[in-house]
Amino acid sequence: SSSSLSSSNTESTITEDTKSEMETAEIVALFNESANKIKTDAVKVTKNYEDRTHMEEYLQVPDALAGMAADLLETSFKDDTDPIEYATKEDIIANFQVPGQTWVSQLTEAEIAEAKCVDIGTEYEMYIKLNPSTNPEPGSGVAKAFDTITSSEVMEKAPPMVKDFTTEYFDCIIRCKIDKESKNITWINYSSPLILKLKVEFFGKLDAQVGLKFEKDYNIVY
Repeated sequence: SSSSLSSSNTESTITEDTKSEMETAEIVALFNESANKIKTDAVKVTKNYEDRTHMEEYLQVPDALAGMAADLLETSFKDDTDPIEYATKEDIIANFQVPGQTWVSQLTEAEIAEAKCVDIGTEYEMYIKLNPSTNPEPGSGVAKAFDTITSSEVMEKAPPMVKDFTTEYFDCIIRCKIDKESKNITWINYSSPLILKLKVEFFGKLDAQVGLKFEKDYNIVY
């Protein structure tokens, strides 16, 4: 798997049991400040990899559509294992989370299910888990910090038989390392699972759902 690209910089020591040294409000404020600097101050962002996983345990597809669903998943969800560099401010704004926005995070405590920040010497190590979010658009729910699948994107790619759909994001997690002195994020990893629920017209109305998980891993230079 592309996770073999992990270097010492991309390993996280925070576990479920880790006790944080900061309150949630402090963690969110520090994360927002540091994350938003990526689009103003970073000179290079490297996307180390992007893993796309089809979570088969959530797949519910009528028999009539099973073959088509398999083909669609096979073509749409290949991993990106080759690093991609964004080395201009325009490229970073266009491609880094949240793509096309001049900000990286607009998170508030309302979106946070769990937040931990641990002092590991010259760096902070941070773990943020968000509350579930249905149909988030940029600036709402998990889309305050994540690149999300939106209705316009799905309807562009979907065949005409797709009449309606819902995205349900859950267990979205951000892990990052922040240099204490500069407050610059040097490494960040985004993991976003979702269930895509579809209403399909195919010799009658049918319901289907697909489970997907995206993981994106970045190093940042200032």
